[in-house]
Amino acid sequence: MKKITCLLATVFALLGTKAQDETPPYKKTPYYPDVKLLLADSATWYRKDDLPQKTPVMLMYFSPTCEHCKVQTKDILDNFDRFKNIQIIMATPIKFDSMRVFIQKFRLDTYKNIVVGFDPDFSLMSFFRVHKMPFVALYSLWKELIAGFDGGLPAAQLAKKFEQ
Repeated sequence: MKKITCLLATVFALLGTKAQDETPPYKKTPYYPDVKLLLADSATWYRKDDLPQKTPVMLMYFSPTCEHCKVQTKDILDNFDRFKNIQIIMATPIKFDSMRVFIQKFRLDTYKNIVVGFDPDFSLMSFFRVHKMPFVALYSLWKELIAGFDGGLPAAQLAKKFEQ
């Protein structure tokens, strides 16, 4: 009986050490990430400290070539009245040429509360454990996580999350 108990204890101990925590880092650290994005001018960095105080934030991780990301962006812009008081950060792992075309196509540089930047070390992809783009994370006035969505969400539903 002692041998079986020892064997079972050993097996459970080994299983416990092999079990990985599946919780994405953004849920373990539910605050806006300390990330720096390189803006389209390829010289200016945008950091967490550059976020406006007491303003909610929507961070969208996207690819300029992703059709779902284009639809998500158009949907947000078509409903922009609901997002005019929210800082929108759009981060991409794709380099400047595609990012600049995306900015021009949607005229994103005409919106004061939209920042588009390149994530050069892919830190957000691992932080959010992105499986589908766009990935959208919503943060409160105090930069606390409200929710995260792999694959995006219709603009009306995103706006409602900020209102709750």
